Amino acid sequence: MANKRQRKKAAKTAASYEGQQYRGGRAPGRKNLKKTDTGNLVNQFGVTFTPEEKRALENAVNTANRKRARMLKEAATLPRMVSGRDTGDTIGSLQLMGKESDFILAKKTKSLQRFRDRKQFDNYMKTLQRVNTRDYIEDRVRKYKRNHMIALEHAFGDEAKDVMMKIRMMKPKDYMKMVQQDESLEISYIYDPTARSGKLNQIRASMGMKMKDESIDIEDY
Repeated sequence: MANKRQRKKAAKTAASYEGQQYRGGRAPGRKNLKKTDTGNLVNQFGVTFTPEEKRALENAVNTANRKRARMLKEAATLPRMVSGRDTGDTIGSLQLMGKESDFILAKKTKSLQRFRDRKQFDNYMKTLQRVNTRDYIEDRVRKYKRNHMIALEHAFGDEAKDVMMKIRMMKPKDYMKMVQQDESLEISYIYDPTARSGKLNQIRASMGMKMKDESIDIEDY
């Protein structure tokens, strides 16, 4: 089992890496923006931006990346579980509720060169603003909880009623931590058609619940 020193080191490594991701500076080989007589900036696709828009983008990216870094740091100290059992390892890099493609986990850019038109820029700013709202993570957790319960109902029906009830009653923060830690709680895992009864018992074990059939050993699945 990873000890306190190992987990502290993992958290420090994650924070250091994330800090490198959002500190300023132009990437090697990146083209410079052209500056107009009025002080505006023009990128390689001919899209014009004001200095205020450039600052707004940079501030929004910094805020989003700080939130991402905090989440990665917290996740780096969490023990990785399988069916409720500690593997002796840590999560290391965040896999928030199985959503590695979630925008908050993606690398952000301050570069104006990537935007081919104003619509791309405006949409990117709207997404950043949504991610930077105080309730963004909690909203995402609520949506994931709902999808999780739907998946359980479709896969197991009434057999999973007690599991769905526990998920419904959990606080978002506690639920998020639980799903982050244990791969047995990923939604895609639920839909695997093999070992159906054993799978539901694994989910129960991950949530600290008793198995329905005590004769079934979760290590058999």
